[in-house]
Amino acid sequence: MEGTAKILHVSRGVLKDAQGGPKSPMWTVIHGNVYDIGAWVDRHPGGDVIRVAAGRDATWLFQSYHGKHVEAILDQFYVGKLVDETHGTGVGHGEGEAKEEKRTITSLETWRKQEEGTHVEEPAEDAPKEGTAPPERNAKLTHANYRGPANRDGMKQTNERRSSPTPIEHEVLGKAEQDLEPVAQYQSGPFYDELKRRVAKDMRQNGLNPRKSTSMYVKTALILISCVTTWWSAFFSPFRALRMLCAALLGFCRAQVGVSIQHDANHGAYSRNKLASTIAGASLDFVGASSFMWKQQHVVGHHAYTNVDGMDPDIRVGEKDVRRVTKHQPWYPYHAFQHLYLGWLYSLLAIKSFAIDDFLALKTGRIGNVHINKMTLAERQIFWAGKSFYFFCVYMLPGRMSTAGWTELLLLWALNEAFAGWTLAFLFQVAHVVGEVDFIKANEKTGNVDREWAIAQLETTADFSHGSSFWLHVSGGLNHQVVHHLFPGICHTHYPRIAPIVKQLCEEKGVKYRVFPSFWTALQAHFRYMKHVGSVKVPSLATIG
Repeated sequence: MEGTAKILHVSRGVLKDAQGGPKSPMWTVIHGNVYDIGAWVDRHPGGDVIRVAAGRDATWLFQSYHGKHVEAILDQFYVGKLVDETHGTGVGHGEGEAKEEKRTITSLETWRKQEEGTHVEEPAEDAPKEGTAPPERNAKLTHANYRGPANRDGMKQTNERRSSPTPIEHEVLGKAEQDLEPVAQYQSGPFYDELKRRVAKDMRQNGLNPRKSTSMYVKTALILISCVTTWWSAFFSPFRALRMLCAALLGFCRAQVGVSIQHDANHGAYSRNKLASTIAGASLDFVGASSFMWKQQHVVGHHAYTNVDGMDPDIRVGEKDVRRVTKHQPWYPYHAFQHLYLGWLYSLLAIKSFAIDDFLALKTGRIGNVHINKMTLAERQIFWAGKSFYFFCVYMLPGRMSTAGWTELLLLWALNEAFAGWTLAFLFQVAHVVGEVDFIKANEKTGNVDREWAIAQLETTADFSHGSSFWLHVSGGLNHQVVHHLFPGICHTHYPRIAPIVKQLCEEKGVKYRVFPSFWTALQAHFRYMKHVGSVKVPSLATIG
């Protein structure tokens, strides 16, 4: 069938299992098109963060990390379209294409058998196969030697009707579609493209590498040295007052690993050296939490769907939860007091992550509505090594050798965990859980959100203390949270020069840029909002009927 491209039609149920492995492709979806990224993982300039895109719709993750010039490269990895088997529609490449021979994939097992030679049609000549780079890219695939797409525009979107699945196909696909991650569909617009163009121009003209910062490496050394010093002093110093002080400081320093070192590294914003980025990213594991689980919750869920109720895992609540974050969530009488007790409960954040949340996610395979990816061998090793190391150094070794008695030791452990929890909770909550930002409810049937993705980030996020070098470094750049959400792949030490560019475009386009004058005013705004949303009983969908 010369001149006919053979295109796979992939349902979301099948997509979620395509996460790579010996017998599985690594597929992702961007603007409705399915791409096989397995051959690109080891060459990806941003490091292993690309793995979080496997098996899911990564449209807005891709957009937030890449400029327009990268979009053309996608065409080399194109294998098909994401389809809605219920309505028989797919998202394609645009008009003026060659005729397509469509092949609906009902399961990865079917796909594997076809790829092993039992299928009727052969894959398209330009479609990348598992374990190999696309045509003309088996040598070294880089941005520099890319010569442009063949004859498709990989980013254009059109809806195309196709023949409905057979009853058997519909039943198989329907079962696979159950219990999937919800996906928000934002509007497209020119705001983000213009902003990325201006920022890229500024970085280029000033000779700045987005992922490289000498001050960040100096900061890394200081934080790690402080962790070791405060740990030793907290548990083995002969002076009780020093032990108490350093236990609290140890918690603060652990939080600094979280908001600075691993935060940049696990966003692919720490270094171009893959090994350095991996080590820096794993630093979180060795201070108690899991870098793998953090990427699933923070990068996949929170960054793509910030403050979208039911999608952002950072604002999720459980049944009869102790907190109520949005008016769409269930209300109970005790929420009227949440502004009084949550400050104390935030102290449990770090120990809860270390001892409960990470293991619960490992057991259930999900964090809220986010389905966690399959762990690689290296990721499993880092997970268990980190948990073992932290437990041994902070609990087992001091329990046997500390200069403190058991009563004091319990207090030292509590101070360490509490100050880590408070530091992390307060720095993150003031950015998104305040009355000055928006909370979004996507259309329940379509997932549509009535705004552009980049503008949604501005409307759901607030900064604080612009111009303060102290807060820039103590918060790991979270005082420029807006910039971080729009440019997560850029090292946080560059944020102060990017913020004025964002602000200028916002003023030109009439978009509000929210900035609190200080951390204290931001923190007050958080508890003021928690009091409001906890005191006002607004019926939620979960409590109606």
